[in-house]
Amino acid sequence: ALTLACIQYLPSAVVFVIDLSGESGRLSTVANQLQVRDELRSRFPDRPWLDVITKADLPHVDMEPDVAARIPPDALRVSCLQGTGVKQLRDSLLRLVCLATITHAVRLVCLATITHAVRLVCLAT
Repeated sequence: ALTLACIQYLPSAVVFVIDLSGESGRLSTVANQLQVRDELRSRFPDRPWLDVITKADLPHVDMEPDVAARIPPDALRVSCLQGTGVKQLRDSLLRLVCLATITHAVRLVCLATITHAVRLVCLAT
């Protein structure tokens, strides 16, 4: 619940990490991870978003074709062990933070402008 509240009420971006190795435990199957991702994505469609596939150096677990089809094709593949994708991840995180900050700042400016306009109207009447 705290994670959802943070995404909803704080200026934030989402980095969703997917483990395709099958080593995340029996409750974190690829299908379950993708279901959580899809639910969050539909709930927060306007949030800056980055999908990351971790443990890219390991083989992927066997999965049903319909599950494999739901893996985001543009997800960044990262292996900390081999260093694969780490620079791209860092660069993507910087862009996300900037985008989330700019988006939040624009919302604040719009809110301040509307609030100011309402005050002006109230003073004029």
